[in-house]
Amino acid sequence: MQPVFRALQEWMAQHVQFVKVEEEDAGEIYDILEEDTGEVVGQCILTASNRLSNFSYFCEEKNGELTSNDMPAIAEAFITQFYPLGLQTYQLQSIIDINDLFIVSYGAKEERYGIDVPGIGFSLSISPTGQVIQFSYTHEQAEIRYPSHIITPEEAKEKYASYIDFDLIVQLLDTELYANGDNTYRLLYGLKEYAIDIPASGVEPAVVSVGGQVEPIEMRVPPTKSLHEWIGVTRHHRKIGEQSEEDVLIEKFMHPSIDLPNELDMSEVYEENLITIHTHRVTNLPKVFYNGEPWKGEPIRLTTDFLKQRALDFLFAIFPQASEHFVMQKEEVANALETPLEAFIDDEYEDDFEEWEDELLNEEEETVPFYFQYQVNGVPVDESVTCILVGVLSGRIVSASIEPMEEESLLQICTEPKLSKAAAKKLLLEKLHMEIALAQAYDEDGEPFYEVVYLPSYTETTGHIRAIDAQNGKAYYVNVGDSLFL
Repeated sequence: MQPVFRALQEWMAQHVQFVKVEEEDAGEIYDILEEDTGEVVGQCILTASNRLSNFSYFCEEKNGELTSNDMPAIAEAFITQFYPLGLQTYQLQSIIDINDLFIVSYGAKEERYGIDVPGIGFSLSISPTGQVIQFSYTHEQAEIRYPSHIITPEEAKEKYASYIDFDLIVQLLDTELYANGDNTYRLLYGLKEYAIDIPASGVEPAVVSVGGQVEPIEMRVPPTKSLHEWIGVTRHHRKIGEQSEEDVLIEKFMHPSIDLPNELDMSEVYEENLITIHTHRVTNLPKVFYNGEPWKGEPIRLTTDFLKQRALDFLFAIFPQASEHFVMQKEEVANALETPLEAFIDDEYEDDFEEWEDELLNEEEETVPFYFQYQVNGVPVDESVTCILVGVLSGRIVSASIEPMEEESLLQICTEPKLSKAAAKKLLLEKLHMEIALAQAYDEDGEPFYEVVYLPSYTETTGHIRAIDAQNGKAYYVNVGDSLFL
C-alpha cells in the first residue's frame, strides 16, 4: 500500500482498500471501498507525484460537541501529515460553520496590499466529531490584475451606499436565518437592491435586485369543483396510498389504465404516472401536489393568457378572497402559441413526425409557472409565494406549491412604519465599513483572474445585515453560526 493510502487509513473509521477507477489531467482517481462489504465510502485523487490533492469521505454524520476553536488543531494535523511544510506557505484564513459542518481554509496573501488570495491553499470540511470528510489542495493561482489607481474605503462606501434600496416587507425572523432573530413576524425594510462588491478601480459594480414587478388580480368566481377534481382526480381513479406525517396528509392516486408501480415511495411528491397530494391537516388546504400522468390529447399549445386564467381560477378555488391578499408576480413567460406542433416540423422530417409525436406525448408535459405573492395590507410577506404550474397542451393544473400563511399572526402586525426608508438606510450605513479584497472574475476569453475590490463588512457581526426593523430601527444580520474570519 502506498504511504499516502496508509496515512488516509488512519483518518477513517473502518478498514478500507483503494481501487483506481480513472486517470485524467488532475491525476489518478481512486474509489475507497470498505474492506468487509466492498461499499464505496470515499474517493481520493493523487497527483502525478503521488501527492493527495482531493479526498472525500462518505461517512454517516454523528452529533459532536466540538466547536470552531477545535478545528485548527485537527486541520493542521491532517495537512501536516500529507504536506509537512504546507503550513509554512499557507496560514489559517477562515472557519465557516454551515449546518454543523466546519469548512476550514488555509491560504496565502498577496504582497502589494497584504490581502488573502481566494481559491488557493488547503480547504477541509470537518464534522463536529472531528472527522475530516473533505480535503482539497490547490496551488495554481490566477493572475491578479491591479488597477492603476484604487479608490479609498470612504469612496467605496459612498458608491456602495448609492446602490442600496429597500422594500417594506413582513418577514418571519427565523433564527436559522438571522443570528438575532426571534421567530416572530416583523415589519422590516429588507434589502431590495445592493452591490455585490465595489471594484477598487471605481468602475460600476454588479448589482443584485431582489423581487420584481407585480400586478393586482381582480375578483372572480371560479368553476365549482372539489380540490381533488382541480388536481385531476376523477371517479375512475383509485387511492393507492395514504400516510400521515406530522401536520400533513399524503395521498397517492392512480388511473386504472396505468400499471401499479413496483415500489411506492410515499415521501416522493414528483412521481411519474401518479397524482400525489400533500394536504395540511389543520387548514385542509394543499401544501404541494403533482399530477404525473401523461397527457394523451391533441398536441396544440395553448395561449399564455388562457394558461394564466386557469392558474387564477385555481388560486380563487383555494383562496376565495385572493384579490384582497394576493398580487401576481410579473415573470418572463415563454409565449405558448395556439399552434399545432406539426407547424414546426420541416417537410423532410414529416414522415418521422407521428412517431416523434407519440414519444413527446408520453413524456412529462411542458408547463408554465405563475407566481402569486401573499400580502398584508398591501405589504408583501416574504417567502409566502404560491406557485402554480399549468400544462401548455392540456391547460390542467400540473403542480402547485402553496406556502402556509399564519393569518392570525400576520393580521396582528402593524403595517405602518415608524421609520422612513431614508432613516433605515442611514442606520445600515452607520454600521458599514468596506474592506479591500480579491475577487475572481473572467475576461472576455473566459480566462479567470483576480480583481481588487471592496467588500461590505459590519462592525457588530461577521454576518451581513439584510434587514432593518421598520418600527424600532433594529438591524438583523445573517446567522453564520460559529464562523471565524481572520
